[in-house]
Amino acid sequence: MRYITNYFPNSFISLESSNYFNSAFTKGYSRDAKIFINGSISDFPFYDSLFGLSYAVFPINNLDVDYKKGWLPFENIKGTAYFKNRSAKFISNDISILQTKLISPILNIYDVQNTELLIKGNLKGPFRDLLIFSNRAGLSNINSNKIQAINGNAETGFFMNLPFNGKKNIVKSEVKLQNLSYNLDDKNQFKEINGKIYYDNRKFYTNDDDYIKGFYNNNEIKFKLKSNKDDNFIISGTQILNINDYIDASNIKDYIAGNSSWKYNIIIPGFNSNEDKILIKAVSDLRGTIVDYPSPFKKKKNTESDIQISASFKKTAFENIEIKYNNIYSEIKTLKPLNGYINFSGEKNIIPKNGFDIYGALNFIDLKDWKKINKNSKQNNILSFINKIDITFSKFVNDNIVLDNFYINGNSNNSSFVFNEISAKNKKININANGNIEYNNISNFKINATGDNLQELLNYWGIDHSIRDSSILSKFDISWQGGLFDYSIEKVYGKFSIKMKDGRLKKVGSRASRIFGLFNIDLLSKRLSLDFDDVTKNGFYFNSLDGDFRIDYGDIFTTNLLIKGPSAEMLAVGTTDIINETYDMQVVASPEFGEALPAIALLGGPITAAATFAAEKLAKAFGKDINDLIKIKYNVSGTWDDPIIKIIKKKSSALDTIEELFE
Repeated sequence: MRYITNYFPNSFISLESSNYFNSAFTKGYSRDAKIFINGSISDFPFYDSLFGLSYAVFPINNLDVDYKKGWLPFENIKGTAYFKNRSAKFISNDISILQTKLISPILNIYDVQNTELLIKGNLKGPFRDLLIFSNRAGLSNINSNKIQAINGNAETGFFMNLPFNGKKNIVKSEVKLQNLSYNLDDKNQFKEINGKIYYDNRKFYTNDDDYIKGFYNNNEIKFKLKSNKDDNFIISGTQILNINDYIDASNIKDYIAGNSSWKYNIIIPGFNSNEDKILIKAVSDLRGTIVDYPSPFKKKKNTESDIQISASFKKTAFENIEIKYNNIYSEIKTLKPLNGYINFSGEKNIIPKNGFDIYGALNFIDLKDWKKINKNSKQNNILSFINKIDITFSKFVNDNIVLDNFYINGNSNNSSFVFNEISAKNKKININANGNIEYNNISNFKINATGDNLQELLNYWGIDHSIRDSSILSKFDISWQGGLFDYSIEKVYGKFSIKMKDGRLKKVGSRASRIFGLFNIDLLSKRLSLDFDDVTKNGFYFNSLDGDFRIDYGDIFTTNLLIKGPSAEMLAVGTTDIINETYDMQVVASPEFGEALPAIALLGGPITAAATFAAEKLAKAFGKDINDLIKIKYNVSGTWDDPIIKIIKKKSSALDTIEELFE
């Protein structure tokens, strides 16, 4: 067969076309061929528009055709070739290509002098054969291991136009997928994939009303497919998904559950692409999904919260992740190591070179809820991932403590995290602080707090107390072993000071103010059988209450806790155990006459009367004249609920020292 064109005149077939058939027909023969020519030989070969006819029929056997260099050849073909004027047609029996059957193929040439080879037929066999064929034809460059991992069959109706006149190849096909399966890796499996894919001039697509259906990791999927201008594949669809099925991290998996409808768009590199990333975009209103994280992420099952996610998937890892949710915007370059940022104001920022940044403003957060989430986490390690924090909370809650307009600014610094500024401000309290968290070591904070009315502040925080009015100025320098969330009163050590002015201590009944039980005139009078009820029934007024303290793992020690009031002065020295709620203190109580009483007397009115009357009562109880300055030293021990008050010594001279308090 390879020599058949040698017998055709040059006017019938071009030399180029003749050479093509000489090289394409590598094997085969024809017997009992018939040729019919009717017309003027000078007009041969005949065009349909001219008078004349040529016709030939060639039965062909054992024909091997290498029709396109590099493509899989057709072998052992049996069929019949028909020639009519300048056209040719070949109708073959079924042909085997690898494990695939080419059923009823037909080859047409409409003009042998301007050869364009048209081939059509139907392929039926393993889907992987199509990919092997595509690779050999140079249409794709799919890894052979990936091809071998694909199982299932396909029926393909195809049409190819292979010109030899300088025109481009045209290839069209309709591929019917039959129960395909493919294991991308140990965690990503596709199975029972069925549907129709169309191919037209290097573009794949599904018809508008057609979907490819199957299962991904045992979840039913349905999607469309097309090629973009870069010949990459775009898979799109709407899917009911349970996000929980795609999350590995248990600390996330435990707090997200439920099924929601997702619209997705996935771009997979084309056969000839140099890209090795899969691009993913997905949106959902999350109706049906519960997000059991605290505010601002929390979401109930039947509410809607729009979420948009885009990411790239390379090998086995996600990267370049972009998330929009509840006015929160986040970009994550890599998950391992964690590199990116989150902005709770929904604004775009610059991804840091390393670590993770936190920006924005939140209306409300309750730290107690987040402590529950992170109770099994190593908080030091979590903080070590943070590169920078610059965030504001309208309301920040930790147990009963409410901080308004709470601001945090900090950054990572080698082996520690530095809080440059921590502040909170409202009409009741003004707090300014800074601190340092050494990874796996020590946390330290310096805090200044001022307020005009301590009573209103404690009421705002819902703390039961016995304080009325009083401004406050406090300074703390405290440390503890561990990270930020390892804080507990049992671990704290350091120092602090308190300055309070113009307040009143009522009967001490709350835990928050039990330490002031040292100055409980009402309780003191009862323990010493003094009749003070008519003076102290409204509490103990003070002009100032100052003290410096050291705190050491639950024990608070002071040498100068001093309270001054219109009726008395008191000085306390010793230790209070705030874990076990016990006292081990000594107190000096003295009626205030020298400077205070004359000043009060100038004011006149009830305060003067109360101060004078209290002094007279206390002096009289110990047999002293009101003109003498009385000083009483007593010991306070026992529990906060049931303190033991014992008189140590009474002195009548204001010049006596109290050095024995420090013995």
